[in-house]
Amino acid sequence: MVDSRTPVVVGVGQAIDRIDSSEYRQMSSVDLAAAAARAALEDTGVRYAEAAASVQLIAGVRQFEISAPVRAQLGRSDNYPRSVARRLGIDPARAVLEVVGGQGPQHLLTEFAADIAAGRLESVLITGSDAISTERHYAGRDDKPDFTETVGGQLEDRGFGYESFVDDNLIAHAVMGAPTQYGLLENARRARVGASPEQYRLQMGKLLAPFTSVAAKNPSPPRRSSAAPRNWRPSPRRTG
Repeated sequence: MVDSRTPVVVGVGQAIDRIDSSEYRQMSSVDLAAAAARAALEDTGVRYAEAAASVQLIAGVRQFEISAPVRAQLGRSDNYPRSVARRLGIDPARAVLEVVGGQGPQHLLTEFAADIAAGRLESVLITGSDAISTERHYAGRDDKPDFTETVGGQLEDRGFGYESFVDDNLIAHAVMGAPTQYGLLENARRARVGASPEQYRLQMGKLLAPFTSVAAKNPSPPRRSSAAPRNWRPSPRRTG
């Protein structure tokens, strides 16, 4: 028999605002997250009002625009999770903003699933979004929108969290960005398995190509086309 405290993902949602579409709505990161979260709540199989009222905690994955100590080009919310919550018509007891990093969604899911299993929580809403195309399109333009919001309220802001993945050694060798670090790790693995750069690039292409077949059937990705392994071989790149 399944334990009654077993955590279950009961609803998922996704939203997109294509800048090259006739239906483009100039949505902010908050708008996108709220649209996806609303879809997730509607996906639970119960009435929206019931699902929304059950949310005890809302957690936000930190967007790129607030992942560094610089001003957001188009403005930002002072409380991203609660800005999303306000659009959903809810006011959870607790709001959390995660640290920087692509591990954010899985880390939040694992953390709060453990809390649910332990009886500390009943229902959690995890949101995340980035309006990168809109930010890039309007950067430096006079007609750019202002996405500044002041909502206040409780917020557990966990900070950038740089100390968990940046140290003096990486700084000394100018290995600051994740793509560069991943490249070093992949080359170390390539050397360990005894593959040439060409062989390893093809292996990576074979690994990634099936993902494109799945993406081609999804209405949301920026590119909806499948690719053969050889089309997915990363080009050699050198930096001075």
